[in-house]
Parts: sequence; structure tokens; C-alpha cells
Amino acid sequence: MVAARSLQELEDRGARGEYISPLRPLAIYVGQGDVPAMRRMLLKAWAEVTPVGSLILSGGPFLEAFRNDPKIGRLLFEWYGP
Repeated sequence: MVAARSLQELEDRGARGEYISPLRPLAIYVGQGDVPAMRRMLLKAWAEVTPVGSLILSGGPFLEAFRNDPKIGRLLFEWYGP
């Protein structure tokens, strides 16, 4: 329930015009193991040209467990290689 509450808070803040980095919800989705949501946030981060350092610091090691997903694996490879 904490994750759902945190995601709702981020969505509410974004609806009020505050910029919310896609890496914020991404970290929550990684913790939940929600692969479709991780894909969406990674694509959004890619579209926003999020620096690779930010990705690594915000959950890169945890994302490694999902590298076997074709879409996540491709994005991670594009960001920081094999």
C-alpha cells in the first residue's frame, strides 16, 4: 500500500504541474516487479534524454534483474552497454 500511495502522490504532484522525473516512479515499479510500467517509465526517461548516471543511481543495479525482458534489455543496452 505504501507503493500505491507514493505513486498516487507523484501523479498528483505531476497533475499540479510539478515535473516528476520518470525515474521516481520507475524505482517503485522495479520494487513491485511491474514490467509493463517499468517499460513505460524507461521509454519516457529515454525520450526525455535522462542522463545515464541518473538511471544508474536511481535503480540501475535493480533493473539488471529485468534485463532478460527484450524491451528493458534493449533500453539498458542503449544506455550503458552490455
